[in-house]
Amino acid sequence: MTSRSLYYNASFNWKIFFGIVALAMIGVSAYMVNHYYESLYPTGVGGSFCNISTWLNCDVTMGSIVSNIYGVPIALFGMMVGVFFLLGFFLPKQHIEGTNHFIAILNFAGCLILFCYSIFWLKGLCPMCFAYYVASGLALLCFYKTSSFKKPHLKVLVAYALITAIPAWLVFADLEGRKDKNEQYKVSLMKEYDRLKNVGDPDTPSQFVLERSFNNFSEAPVRMSIFSDFQCPSCKKIAHIGEELAKKYRGKINIQYFFFPLDNDCNPEIKRAFHTFACRAAYLAACAPPEKFLTIHDHIFENQAMLSANWLSETAKTFGVSDCYEKSESKDKVMTNFNNYKKYKIQSTPTVILNGKKIEGAIPQASFEIIIDELLIRAGQ
Repeated sequence: MTSRSLYYNASFNWKIFFGIVALAMIGVSAYMVNHYYESLYPTGVGGSFCNISTWLNCDVTMGSIVSNIYGVPIALFGMMVGVFFLLGFFLPKQHIEGTNHFIAILNFAGCLILFCYSIFWLKGLCPMCFAYYVASGLALLCFYKTSSFKKPHLKVLVAYALITAIPAWLVFADLEGRKDKNEQYKVSLMKEYDRLKNVGDPDTPSQFVLERSFNNFSEAPVRMSIFSDFQCPSCKKIAHIGEELAKKYRGKINIQYFFFPLDNDCNPEIKRAFHTFACRAAYLAACAPPEKFLTIHDHIFENQAMLSANWLSETAKTFGVSDCYEKSESKDKVMTNFNNYKKYKIQSTPTVILNGKKIEGAIPQASFEIIIDELLIRAGQ
């Protein structure tokens, strides 16, 4: 009886399917390695597309103890499994196929354990991890259906271990180097922050609140006042950052919003038409009752590209604030709120007042976190 072999005598369709699955394992793992880097050393202000919800979230696993082995992301080892599966096409030997079949069994068993750990312990699921679990199961199915070789070969296992050790060491060395640079950056950033003039918190707290950990704004160890424009792209970024900071530092941070539309319809500092719907967007948000302001704030920024007179009118109807939106009182609310800008001589958006220090522009979320972590340490938190 002829032995069944995935690499040697399986049908063309099985080989193509297995090749696609192996490539998927490599691609998903490569993404997760990059995401691991980003979770440690963020380079931007945006979130990950696989952070779909609180439950379906890649960061659920990135922050867990099983995300790495001595600092090396386990996704790297998952990627190497895919590489070894593809290697069998170029070296269709019995001992390689048997070893790969054995690895497929172990790999899928590990995926099942991680899946259960994620669901029952971490109370969430990483979508990209789940994609890898599925691909691993399909890879094992391919071996089960087409291969009778499943005995591992010691020399192949040793060779695989040595090959894997090379990228693992490179990643480890790179992360250690980044760690040193990150510490230097933290020191440099805090020196820069400390050199900023202390201009104090706004004299009058805003009624438009994004996060309230303490009833009195001044009581929070971390106090953030955001001067923003609904039509400003960088303000959309800072809105997302504010949302993430509110989640991370809940119970320790107060965040309040101040209108500063770059629109001459309501802002006397603007001498020409610029963001032509910014004032009207501010009027809409100002009409929201306190408990709905955050919802309308987020909705406007999420639909920033759609801002128009018609969209704003329809949105006012949706939120039941049409009467207020059409009245001049809404403009008065905005004008009263953003008058706080005079104290800070604000000329652009976004401008953030963080514990009395003025920060202009949308600096990366990671930089905000470094500053806030240090502020909390100084406050004994």
